Amino acid sequence: MARLGVTIARGEGVLRSMEKQSENRCRQIRKAQRLFLLFRTMPVSGPRSYPERIAVVGDLGLTYNTTTTIGHSTSNDPDLVLLIGDVTYANLYLTNGTGSDCYSCSFPHSPIHETYQPQWDYWGRFMENLISKVPLRVIEGNQPYEIEEQAENKTFVAYSSRFALPSEESGSSSTLYYSFNAGGDSFYYAWSLH
Repeated sequence: MARLGVTIARGEGVLRSMEKQSENRCRQIRKAQRLFLLFRTMPVSGPRSYPERIAVVGDLGLTYNTTTTIGHSTSNDPDLVLLIGDVTYANLYLTNGTGSDCYSCSFPHSPIHETYQPQWDYWGRFMENLISKVPLRVIEGNQPYEIEEQAENKTFVAYSSRFALPSEESGSSSTLYYSFNAGGDSFYYAWSLH
């Protein structure tokens, strides 16, 4: 059995085999029923350290268009993915999974009161091929807005619990407003509906 070692190269989080001489450059290693996904990190922030390619995507959802968009983004090998709102459209479903292309047409006298949590999970699994390899930052739009009656007087619970966002590190008290540096660039995210 080959022994594996870990080497952290400058600006990369790459697991490298120190003794195994295999041509298999697979980024996924299965061990004890767990899947470990490996990705590169952004370079250390500095005046001469910039990402070469940034994918900026909004209104992604989970449709046939999503497949095209993510396929195109993945094939262009971005250094960073910025999702700029309306990630899953999980609020277009009732909690039993019933949905409609035109939610307001189907339920004209009722505000959206529910968010279908499995839609978030479907979306996460679909996005795994891209976001398991590339750093991701996301800001939410109006679509996953959970009204207070649904989530114990809290909004955006699904969004806030699924993404690790640098709110505290950037001095923000909310996952809907934050900033971060990627290489030598600074990014500022602010939710537009609040």
